[in-house]
Amino acid sequence: MTGLLDNEVSKIDLHSTYHLIEHTSYHLGQVVDRTQTKTGHAFQFVQNGVNERSLRASIEQAYRQSHL
Repeated sequence: MTGLLDNEVSKIDLHSTYHLIEHTSYHLGQVVDRTQTKTGHAFQFVQNGVNERSLRASIEQAYRQSHL
């Protein structure tokens, strides 16, 4: 498997990038599932699948509240 960047051409290997994102997102799903199970807390951003806009808004709101 080659790296994400081809040294000779300096182009992105899209297949490797896609694989990395897919693999990482699978593990994120595992972390979210285990966290919800252990804490009993249901995260709103995963109620209907991961909604990036909702997740971002939630993170930004929590950040603003923690920096008051």
